[in-house]
Amino acid sequence: MLVDVHMRFAQMDGRIVGPEALAKARRLLAAKRDKPGFGNARDVRSLFSAVKRRQISRLADERRCMRWSRTACGRCFRSTSRSR
Repeated sequence: MLVDVHMRFAQMDGRIVGPEALAKARRLLAAKRDKPGFGNARDVRSLFSAVKRRQISRLADERRCMRWSRTACGRCFRSTSRSR
């Protein structure tokens, strides 16, 4: 199954895929499967790379936001309020 390939890419990269992310990957891959040019593992690799880039960008934004102000954005405030 293609989701298993996605999980292997994540494991090789030292990442954990949560159940919500896994469900979303399953939906995205199912939608792509019916389109012309679908390349199985190639498309899984592309999806994994895109997810990884977005995660890296999101984490960098959160760190930058937290550095300047704990209340600069709702997302950062919620993530830091749990650690109090």
